[in-house]
Amino acid sequence: MDRPCFLATGQAKLSFSLASGGEHIVGFPCAGEWLGGRPHSLDKCTLTPLGNVWIIFVAEDFSRIIASDARAAAVLLRILEAQVAILQAHATALASQSACERVASFLSRSRREPAVAGSEFQLSLPMSRGEMGGHLNLTIETTSRCMTRLKNEGLIACPSRHEVVILDAVRLANFTD
Repeated sequence: MDRPCFLATGQAKLSFSLASGGEHIVGFPCAGEWLGGRPHSLDKCTLTPLGNVWIIFVAEDFSRIIASDARAAAVLLRILEAQVAILQAHATALASQSACERVASFLSRSRREPAVAGSEFQLSLPMSRGEMGGHLNLTIETTSRCMTRLKNEGLIACPSRHEVVILDAVRLANFTD
């Protein structure tokens, strides 16, 4: 992933290899998101598909296209602004939220539509609890305990390993310890 690409369908895991040999999970981009390519300071950036994924790599002359088309540049700017906001929310969560607040926030942000009181929402999570925890800087055990707590509080249900039903989106989005 050394050039911009567009995730057309599905979901993927974006991670960087650490010098220690570990992996840092940056996020789980979904269909409709742009990815900017590998930062030069990192040797190994990996985009791993989670299920069926279509990725469109942008042509070498991408910068020429946006320089000559103001509408294309404006669309790209809006997309990039949204992605910066997502990264800022993630950094804030890691710095200031408890473990269960991070899990609740992650599940809430995974929902692409605004939370509506009284509505249920089925969420497909094609990542493991360990991968989710890695993204949230939590152990798999802590992630599982938090999922259980959110279930016990009536905020979510987990019909299968990779499915979560958000039972109360508003309470989940506002969950605090």
